[in-house]
Amino acid sequence: MTPYTRAFALPPFADNTAEVVAALLELGRPNGPLDARDDLSQSPEVLADQPGTGVQDAVSAFFGQFVSHDLSLDPRSRLGRPADPRVVTNQRTPGLDLDSVYSDGPPGLHFDPADPAKLLVGDGGRYEDVPRAPDGTTMSVDLRNDDTVILSGLHAAVLRFHNHVVDRLRSAGVESFDEYRREVVWHYQWIVQHEYLPALIQPGTWAWLTRQPADALPIEFQIALRIGHAQLRPAYRVHDDLACYLFHPDGSDLRGGRRDPQRFVDWRHLLTARGQKLDRSICTPLFQLPREALPSGDAPVSLPQRDLLRHLTWQVPSGQAIAETLGVPVLAPADLAELQPYGLDRSTPLWYYLLAEAEVVTAGATLGPLGSRLLADALLAQVTAPDDWRPTLPGHETGSFTLTDLFDLAGVLDRAGSSLGG
Repeated sequence: MTPYTRAFALPPFADNTAEVVAALLELGRPNGPLDARDDLSQSPEVLADQPGTGVQDAVSAFFGQFVSHDLSLDPRSRLGRPADPRVVTNQRTPGLDLDSVYSDGPPGLHFDPADPAKLLVGDGGRYEDVPRAPDGTTMSVDLRNDDTVILSGLHAAVLRFHNHVVDRLRSAGVESFDEYRREVVWHYQWIVQHEYLPALIQPGTWAWLTRQPADALPIEFQIALRIGHAQLRPAYRVHDDLACYLFHPDGSDLRGGRRDPQRFVDWRHLLTARGQKLDRSICTPLFQLPREALPSGDAPVSLPQRDLLRHLTWQVPSGQAIAETLGVPVLAPADLAELQPYGLDRSTPLWYYLLAEAEVVTAGATLGPLGSRLLADALLAQVTAPDDWRPTLPGHETGSFTLTDLFDLAGVLDRAGSSLGG
């Protein structure tokens, strides 16, 4: 664990005044400028079966959350209260090392009692779950990976993938837990670098990157990792017999925290569905999060309000100032005209700016030039696999390895058919 850091020695986008706080709360309020105003009078089945507006598949947003949870955990700083990132401890290591799954090593893990090299996987439904205590509480290293059924299913898939790797490497004579973990981590890093990122960033971004290793996660990158909130849909079909709102006040939704025979994920549904495009339109359920989904249990319950107030916590520079520093095109005030009444059209909170940039430059298909640079820099700096390393596990395409391949080898992709795992 290390403190956070800053990537840019720039002033914050605005002073932390009552007027600025009020403006951010107004922008992120329910039924406010960012609210997509999804018609929640429609059944979740109707909403879930509508086509997504984005280019990326419906898994992308959740995989992005999973990656973000691997890189950053800050349970102590408070929204809107300035904090020096250099003295705030990141409870996750800043590398793409799956410490949100593995913790600091075996002492913090729950192993399969039948095999001490394998990780414990929960059940109690038709398919796997994260391991749970008798009261249903997750026993995962990172509690946030149980925020939704989809995230807990993704976490459980990685647990099963680890167990598959143990079997495969054992058959080749390998008996080292560190080698099992490294094999899992490097394939995960390959997915981040060669599948997740290319689907989100503009072509040509790679030419601008230096891929310098980072000892601490910059707070600007922590903000950039939140762009996946715009990709989330109001409802999802997670298997043939279950479609639910993402969150709903009455609890009939996809929130995590409990075991149930029907609460499982058929990944074929989500891999063939589309998420929402990257723009200034956030799905309505995110404006009323359940308390269980709030890391510290504090208000507000609107995720966009929380994303915006985080800029005051870290005193984050404006999107315009960072774009100028990096020499990428800056959005014109007219592109942000809706912010003029709040005085934020020329100095805009970074998260809002990145979504507006994606909407203006690519019509929401990918991030714009600044968002692409920041996200790629944030993630590629944390890749530890050697440059000449190539996947050693089988994939559907020679020399490649995808999230679909991980699901397949984990045995969670095609329950009825054959898999790569043989």
